[in-house]
Amino acid sequence: NVASTSAAWGSLLHESGAMAVPKLLDLAAVYGLSNSAPLCTLLNTTLELVPPLRTDLGAVRPVLLHVLGELDGLASDAAQAEDQAWDQLRYVVDIAVSTGTFFRACPAAIDAFALSGPK
Repeated sequence: NVASTSAAWGSLLHESGAMAVPKLLDLAAVYGLSNSAPLCTLLNTTLELVPPLRTDLGAVRPVLLHVLGELDGLASDAAQAEDQAWDQLRYVVDIAVSTGTFFRACPAAIDAFALSGPK
């Protein structure tokens, strides 16, 4: 039965950590701009094959919002060392680009992200 085989593979991918939200965000950051069509297919298929990733994506929402909220702190904290400021800025930009590219490549994931967690 194809459905039970797909469910078994999806469960294995999720439980082993082979497919996790941070890995999907990394794929989006690396391949999203230059290969958006194949990436979109990969992400949509992965979310279909591994339904718990939708729940995981919703759980990541507060973390992403916190990191993106750090932009305000970076702009207002002029007292920190320049190297530390650049490191933090690169980190926040990396998260923003990864997330933006992920949602551009996989609009279906926006529902899982937007509908869970506190607003």
